[in-house]
Amino acid sequence: MATYVLVHGSAVGGWYWKRVVPLLRSVGHEVYTPTLTGLGERAHLRSSEIGLETHIQDIVGVIEYENLTNVILGGHSQNTFVALGVADRLVERIAHLIYFDGPVPANGSTILESGPEEWRAWILGQVAETERGKAFILPDVRNFGWIDEADADWFNSKVTPDPFKRWNESLILHNEAALAKIPRTYINAIGDAPGGEAPPEWAKGMNFRDLHASHLAMISAPQALANLLLEAAQ
Repeated sequence: MATYVLVHGSAVGGWYWKRVVPLLRSVGHEVYTPTLTGLGERAHLRSSEIGLETHIQDIVGVIEYENLTNVILGGHSQNTFVALGVADRLVERIAHLIYFDGPVPANGSTILESGPEEWRAWILGQVAETERGKAFILPDVRNFGWIDEADADWFNSKVTPDPFKRWNESLILHNEAALAKIPRTYINAIGDAPGGEAPPEWAKGMNFRDLHASHLAMISAPQALANLLLEAAQ
């Protein structure tokens, strides 16, 4: 039996893993999908003080208080930063690290620095002042074509503003030598693209897997995503 801790992406919550969780549990695995402070059902805690370190400590707390070991830790989208930060702090408890369709963070980097200039400009254009501080506001998911109409309604109804401080907070790693020894998988959501190309240089040393699904594969293609997550437990 393996233990999975899956970290959600920006502006959402643990709720969007709900189609993947039973698929992993049905074959005997333990699964945790915590929601980060200020998001999802914890949106009432959002403030201008919530940064990347807050969210790293959220997941560290789950692993420590649940006394989890040999954890398969996955981070989706920009929260690969959170997953790597957690692995750095609890390196002895992490058996495998999974990046799902997000950046591969470097020590000292920020989420906002992790994409090209055009993407950064788009992110900054979605930042607004709210009654609880600056936040990234995710637009209607239909703009991206990631999921069908019914799922888009469900998804949009649960999206929450994402505390902006964390986007500019540097990821500080303390145990890079030990961290480098943790096996890693990169899941690359390629939609309808043919795939099969050689992994990029930055994926050297990782298990690089193409996924014929969207960025929100946990909603649009849960079984296909679960199959790749299960590979890490073998």
